[in-house]
Parts: sequence; C-alpha cells; structure tokens
Amino acid sequence: MDKLIDATKENRINWQQTSRDNEYQVEINGYSIAVLYVTKSLFTIDLDKTATCTITLINEDGVIVDSCSIPSNEEGFETAVTLYKEAKRSFYKVDDVLRELTDSI
Repeated sequence: MDKLIDATKENRINWQQTSRDNEYQVEINGYSIAVLYVTKSLFTIDLDKTATCTITLINEDGVIVDSCSIPSNEEGFETAVTLYKEAKRSFYKVDDVLRELTDSI
C-alpha cells in the first residue's frame, strides 16, 4: 500500500470515484484497485472506531480477484485509511484547489 500512497501523493496515479460516495478506484496496467471506507459512526475518519476499510483487486474483466477488509482495531487499518484519504484527495484535486485559493488571496 505504501507504493500506492506514494504514487498518489506524487500525482503519478489518479483515482476516480465509483458509484459509491465512499469508494475510489484506480486502474494500473489493466487491473483496478478500489478502496472503500465504511462506518456506522457520525464521527470523522480520525475519531471513528467502528470503521472498516476494504481494498479490492479487480482484473481486466471486472472480476474481483482478491479483497481485504480491515477493521479499525486491526493492524494495517491506519495505512488503509491513509490510502483512502489520499485517493479522495486525488479525485477532488485538493492540492490544485488549495493552490488556486492561495493564488487568489
């Protein structure tokens, strides 16, 4: 996941939102990786103790070949949430928006 996070931060890959508001997907060499964040809480991501982050690998035919759900109390959750947050930032082009806002001030 670290390579995906780094590639996202460096704008080498660009994520798209799926039909779900809380899921983002990127295609690399014909395969897709999706990251989904699910919560039952009204709290923000950083405070949520009921969340699950799911990483899914999809082949070129659209078949899910592997999936891993990580609850908030398990190892790897923080890294998965970091990937989710970076994917969301990529989709909404947060860095570009912030740059544009600061240039306008």
